[in-house]
Amino acid sequence: GRAEALPLRNGSADAATVAQAFHWFEGPTALREIRRILRPGGGLGLIWNIRDESVPWAADLTAIIERHRGDTPGSLLTDWKAWFGPSSGFGPLEHRTFAFGHSISRDAVLDRVLSISFIATLPDPAREAVRSEVLALLARDPLTRGRDTVVVPYRTDTYVTRSAREEPDHALHERLDVTEQVSRGGVDDVL
Repeated sequence: GRAEALPLRNGSADAATVAQAFHWFEGPTALREIRRILRPGGGLGLIWNIRDESVPWAADLTAIIERHRGDTPGSLLTDWKAWFGPSSGFGPLEHRTFAFGHSISRDAVLDRVLSISFIATLPDPAREAVRSEVLALLARDPLTRGRDTVVVPYRTDTYVTRSAREEPDHALHERLDVTEQVSRGGVDDVL
């Protein structure tokens, strides 16, 4: 399924997680659909791994990449937080950030950049220019110069919220009845 049409029953999930993708969704439609499949008070977790641009060479790498983005959505470019207004049916977003470094070869840094969709689809001369810029950056920065393995600095941004959807009384009683029957061994009758 898609985030805007999930193949799950109403109220069937305790939580939903979205990693590196929420900015691609049709926001309000996807939030309504996620809220539909969550049980009342169910959690929604959003996760992005983003280069830590407080490190100069990572900021320079991002600048090389972003020159070619065009209108491709990105987590930092889309105002997805606005989708969580009072009418979204979700409570406030709680945000946490965690720093980490990803140790990879210089070639892997280059492969990663060249595999980004909007760079991979550039004409050959433009893609070769990106390749040359990345190699020059890795050759000149003191944290990457002369190293076979480099640490790409990242931060993981996590956002957590809960569905504010209230459960109708009859649904709560039905679920309690099922729980009671299961606890008494009446599983065959319930399932």
